[in-house]
Amino acid sequence: MDTPQISVSDIRALLAAPHEEPVLYLTEQGGLDVWTAAYVWHYRRVLDRDDVVEFLGDAPDVDTIRDALPEFQADVDAAAERNTDCLP
Repeated sequence: MDTPQISVSDIRALLAAPHEEPVLYLTEQGGLDVWTAAYVWHYRRVLDRDDVVEFLGDAPDVDTIRDALPEFQADVDAAAERNTDCLP
């Protein structure tokens, strides 16, 4: 699976998610999506909202999110590697 590239819209979707304990995760199709942590395998999780809020604040602007994308991409890369390690 190719590693997806994280975007500002991915982070905004995570911050705006109405779900309880939302996480950004790797989908089976190789993309990124947001869902409730309880329904996402640990090895597919990339970021949770609490970590993003702690890192960026409650209401980050587009430039703040864009500046943090390289660090978040490292989390995506690590999750993709974990996911590959867990495949049969």
